Amino acid sequence: MMTAAMGLKAQSRDWAAVKQIAPETMITVKADGRHSVMCLFQRANETELICEPRMRAYYAVEFPDYRFGRRHVREVRLERSNEENAAVGGLVGAGVGAAAGALGKGNGTVTRGGAALMMGGIGALLGGTFGHTFHVLRGEVIYRR
Repeated sequence: MMTAAMGLKAQSRDWAAVKQIAPETMITVKADGRHSVMCLFQRANETELICEPRMRAYYAVEFPDYRFGRRHVREVRLERSNEENAAVGGLVGAGVGAAAGALGKGNGTVTRGGAALMMGGIGALLGGTFGHTFHVLRGEVIYRR
């Protein structure tokens, strides 16, 4: 088990793994003096990593690429897909919404079962949107300095 842990640590310091990421892959980059930045990988070479802000997909405004000097990159993490995060958020939202609807009193028009169904649907929509926008699933760290 110690050997496996040592192998993982050595692997996480391998910049070659960063250079091999497929373009348009969602990643998170932690750099010196900055917060984490989630972006779409474009390319990396021996001296820098370049990625595209994920906001480009949502806005018509042109945002410049993020450029990180290799010596400033502390960590690179592969992120799970938007779809996986939306699914998990939707499931959690549906469960919370259904529970809230079932715990309430019927108002004469909607039964507790109907309220659970309605609130579960609303919770799924809200949770799915939240999960898609704010990733709740973390991916694998492939580089750590």
